[in-house]
Amino acid sequence: MFNKRGQEDKLYFLIWEGVAIAITFIVILVALRGVVTNSNYWKRYYSIDMGLTADLMNTNQGDFVLNYKLKDLPENFLTSTFLINNKAFDIFLEADRFEIYDSPKSENQYAIVYPFAKHEYVDVTEGLAISKLIVFSKQGTQFTMSDSYTPSTNPCTKFIIPMTLDDITYLKFNVFSLDAGSSQVSKAISALLASKNPATELGNGPAIISSSNADPNAQLTIYYSTPENQLKSRKLACYISKYYSADSNFKSLAVQVLPYDSSLDSVQAFTDYVNGQAAKVAGQKDDFWVAIKLTKNEQSKGNQFAADVRKAMELYYG
Repeated sequence: MFNKRGQEDKLYFLIWEGVAIAITFIVILVALRGVVTNSNYWKRYYSIDMGLTADLMNTNQGDFVLNYKLKDLPENFLTSTFLINNKAFDIFLEADRFEIYDSPKSENQYAIVYPFAKHEYVDVTEGLAISKLIVFSKQGTQFTMSDSYTPSTNPCTKFIIPMTLDDITYLKFNVFSLDAGSSQVSKAISALLASKNPATELGNGPAIISSSNADPNAQLTIYYSTPENQLKSRKLACYISKYYSADSNFKSLAVQVLPYDSSLDSVQAFTDYVNGQAAKVAGQKDDFWVAIKLTKNEQSKGNQFAADVRKAMELYYG
């Protein structure tokens, strides 16, 4: 009788122990499910991670492209048992912060927000991403977020103009025009640059070659030389373009910077200069040129355009 009662007590103990273990296991599973399905946790995680990523891309020099993939929940006993699905988010890139909402975003939702350190020279393109794969890109002064990466076709994205310029007391340059329509602008550029250093001999520095465009619908076009010394030429061409676009006299007008397209090959003065450049000895190979096709707008405001060219030259030498 005693042994039988002892065995019953032991059985009851084991049953209660099993129930306690089962309850504990269920509580742990429910707690884990709560953590996994808590969207605020993941929204906070992604907002901080993306914000710190944007910090690095904004505060470091150079171009960056980063593929950012949101985490997928692994398929296991927990996700299968509780039918846990992957979370979808609406991710907004604002001027200086990330805002993340549950997808689809509703009017009464509150966002998880995380700011990032925006560089003063970087322009943020605001946007929305709902894909699992997000592409962050900083090309020159443009910071963007999208579902895919599209390489920039703008040759000037790498070049940034500062708010102020150092005082430069020495400039090397050549300026000449290819026709009567651009001669006055060419003279204005020469006069402004000569106030720094009156260097007028061909081959004594970068050449600024101007010509006029008779097309009334044309836009200002700046060609950079190719292929020799292309980077230097493109740099100066982009500086001229950027100061032109920032000038209140021209800011509403379009400008394009392009590699040279042979459009001036029929002008004898131009081909003579280019052929002379090709024949230079190694000690003079740093010379390069930019060719500017002027419209009526620049021809009528030659002094203002010359001032933009001078700023570009000072920045190039600075």
